[in-house]
Amino acid sequence: MNRIRLLVSRDFRRRLRSPAGLLILMVIPILMTALFGVIFAPGDKDAKLTIRILVVDLDRNFGARMLNQVFQQERFADMFRMESVTEEAGRREIARGKASALLIIPRNFTADLFLSRPTRIEVIKNPAQTFLPRIVEEFTRTMAVFLSAAQAVFAPELAALKPLWDQSFEDIDTAKIAGLFDSVRPKVNRLRRVIDPPLVGLAGGDKEREADEKNESVMNITAIFAAILPGMAIMFMMFIVETFMREIMAEKEDGTLRRLLFSPIPPVQYVTAKIISAWTMGLIIMGLLVAMGKLVFGIQWGNLFHLAVYSGAVLATLCGLFALLNAFLRNRNQAGAVAAPVILMFSAFGGSMIPVSQLPGGIQALSRFTPNFWFIQGTAAIRDGGFLLTPALILSGIGVLLTLISLPILVRRLSR
Repeated sequence: MNRIRLLVSRDFRRRLRSPAGLLILMVIPILMTALFGVIFAPGDKDAKLTIRILVVDLDRNFGARMLNQVFQQERFADMFRMESVTEEAGRREIARGKASALLIIPRNFTADLFLSRPTRIEVIKNPAQTFLPRIVEEFTRTMAVFLSAAQAVFAPELAALKPLWDQSFEDIDTAKIAGLFDSVRPKVNRLRRVIDPPLVGLAGGDKEREADEKNESVMNITAIFAAILPGMAIMFMMFIVETFMREIMAEKEDGTLRRLLFSPIPPVQYVTAKIISAWTMGLIIMGLLVAMGKLVFGIQWGNLFHLAVYSGAVLATLCGLFALLNAFLRNRNQAGAVAAPVILMFSAFGGSMIPVSQLPGGIQALSRFTPNFWFIQGTAAIRDGGFLLTPALILSGIGVLLTLISLPILVRRLSR
């Protein structure tokens, strides 16, 4: 055991004499996290989102105009830009991707509302956009619910008003209109108790709202950094562990290993020391990355003990994986050529480059076989106050198993 400890301390002293390589692999994840975080961070609060909506009004009556006015109210005017078009022109613009959605208000829309007949507003979404057409669809659905509710409340009055609506102004019986107003007034008064002011309100003034918006913006940016950094960290941690494992073949080719083996150090202790060195250095650098994430990005990692235990389990898997990989490769050049694509493949499939939720379904299934996926999921669970115990035990078991398989193979190769 003393010999293993001496070999581990030797590796650490050598790394401290020339730490540039490790420092680069440690700084790059921080820089990439900052870069991607700035790219995907929410924009300035004064930046306005404008959604272009094309409207085909086949009704040309009171109900259609009322629906259009809802989209153009003061609070929504900056968000929605409404343009009236023909149906042919609207479908052509949507096909060219020039608008977010096309609303088609059907013929007799107003009459159907007055007479309690079912009617449908058609929403054609731009397939090239993801979020903006959904906003239009959900907003229109909400307006449809409100119109349906209003129709249900005032159905008798609307049905009575429909014949009057179709008459000329000179033929309208004012007595009937007065009677309608008398029947509508109690309903309106009861509704006013709920909607003006709202029955359920929000506490807090403008200053509190501005403070909440500011805090929410900061939290959103921090959440983006917290989602990016674990993926970057595990990807570059793989490079660090692989570098330690590749040194086994490098020291054999350079003759360093031959000099070591002339001393009373068995090959099995040498390989074991390398694996321990890789695991320990990985855990130290992971701790430094966690500290930098806290200081630079304000990331709240949760229970640090749980994070250390889980990181150790993932690092055990990485050590076993790259020990086994180097056991079957001939030299360090071959190891470097094979390891880089393996790391990039794991990172691409496991969520280090693109969130797993945005990957195709088949690749999402493959992502569960990568250490990147489980590290990202595990750190997210720890930030939320949980701990993935079963994955941690499985990762530790895989690391031990791969190490036990690779150890005799590496010892046999070094003894030749």
